[in-house]
Amino acid sequence: MRPASPAAAARDATASLESSPLVADFKRAMRLVGAQVCIVAAGRGESLTGMTLTSLASLSLSPPAVTLAVAKSASIHPVLAETRRFGVSGLTCAHAALADRFAGRDGSKGAERFSMGDWTALDSGAPLLADAAFGIDCVVDSLVDWRTHSIVVGRVLAIDVRGGESLMYREGGYCAARGL
Repeated sequence: MRPASPAAAARDATASLESSPLVADFKRAMRLVGAQVCIVAAGRGESLTGMTLTSLASLSLSPPAVTLAVAKSASIHPVLAETRRFGVSGLTCAHAALADRFAGRDGSKGAERFSMGDWTALDSGAPLLADAAFGIDCVVDSLVDWRTHSIVVGRVLAIDVRGGESLMYREGGYCAARGL
């Protein structure tokens, strides 16, 4: 019998780990971590795309930078790699339907998703939701590959802060958090 290739062995190990009790417990624990619901958007014209995410995190103040995790299979991933620009819109409680739309729950894709909401741009030209709690305009500083995802490091170019009741995601559903 021929030994498995290193790539095949890694896939088998990952598949085994994904079905382990550790992963099940990890998923349950992470569902208890409340997170700001955001839309990350990039591209223009036919390449315009966006997705709902809850992985936004502050990285540094000097220079101002954020991180987010994006699945390599997401339609926005190649657009981020190509355009090197993106906008992050922090959603308010009034945006739950928009969050669902950008999560693909209504079947819309690509530029079609932007037919809902009022969109604007700051310095980079990346799309930002005009009435979001906040908008962060970024240039991609680096894409760090990690298995099925990339960690996107975004250097902040401009910010628009409006405040409001932040839309949060916890235990599989939306909830409110008091804003500014």
